[in-house]
Amino acid sequence: MSIHNAIVACAPQQANLVHQLDLLRNTPSLLQEQQRKEENIKRVITESTNKIKKLEEITIEKRAGHEHLRDSLSRKVTAQLSGKKKEFQEKKADAERQYVVALETEMQERRNLETYQNDLKVTQSKVHETRLQAEQFHIIEADLHNLYDSVFLKYKHDYHEDSTLRSEVASALSSLQKPDAQITAKKARLDFLRQAKEMVHKCYRGIERAERATSFHDMLHGGSVAIEEEQSALVQAQAHMDSAQALAEKSGTPIQAPNLSQSFGAPEVTNLAGGGVIAQQSLKEIRASVEKYEDALGSHEETLLSRIRFLEKEMESAEGKRRKAQEALDEYRRGIFAKVLESSYESEGDLPAYSSHV
Repeated sequence: MSIHNAIVACAPQQANLVHQLDLLRNTPSLLQEQQRKEENIKRVITESTNKIKKLEEITIEKRAGHEHLRDSLSRKVTAQLSGKKKEFQEKKADAERQYVVALETEMQERRNLETYQNDLKVTQSKVHETRLQAEQFHIIEADLHNLYDSVFLKYKHDYHEDSTLRSEVASALSSLQKPDAQITAKKARLDFLRQAKEMVHKCYRGIERAERATSFHDMLHGGSVAIEEEQSALVQAQAHMDSAQALAEKSGTPIQAPNLSQSFGAPEVTNLAGGGVIAQQSLKEIRASVEKYEDALGSHEETLLSRIRFLEKEMESAEGKRRKAQEALDEYRRGIFAKVLESSYESEGDLPAYSSHV
């Protein structure tokens, strides 16, 4: 079969595929736009969630201050006896006002968060729908490329320009592979690093338990119960720190996690300050060492993110070149099909004209 006959035979399928592609042409770029919007909303939700946590702490603090003044009988009696009833009422009213403002601010941010979450649901629904269309576009595009290949690869000696354009596409594809592999590897490292940071946050909770135990038992002059409670909290914190270190090593982070046990020592030497428990200063040193480690992880995370963003821009540029090369190849092949079909119609001759007479 000649290439002329091969093209004529494939023409109906080619026309159908081209038509379907034209209908879905904008879906890949639309999907990217919607995905960027989705990521932005997720970032806003994270920021809002963190803001709510801080506002919640402020609300709790203001409520505690308000309730302390409202319910403190001794303060009320003292104010009356000292002739400062008015000042006490003003102070109580101010504390109540601060609590109300803090609560309203927190509730407003919670309403904002709910709006962001609803926006995310709508956007994710659109992303899902557009992704299906984009996948269909790529399937049809692949079918068209396979159709073209079935014709032009068989007759490649007749179309040298097709070979040149195919080489440019292959070169562009090759330039995509390196940054793509690097991004995948660095995102895996980033995931391990973020898991390490989560372990550090759990470590903080162990330290906070120890701090609360210290504060409470200092008032009760320490004792074996205090020591055991602190040791339990700090051993748990050390376990989380060990997990953080293991994850950080998987991420390729050359940072050594602090050994908390060196700060709080063995159980037999922690009964400090005349029968008390671990000194507050020692806990401050432990917290400071963890904060320093967390800052180092954060710095390494920023370095990884910066490198990923650079590679993504590099990949975006390479993808643009690939797409341009592919479009040039598709346009050339489409043109060849059009010329062959046009010559085929001409060779068949015009249809006979209708006679105007009987």
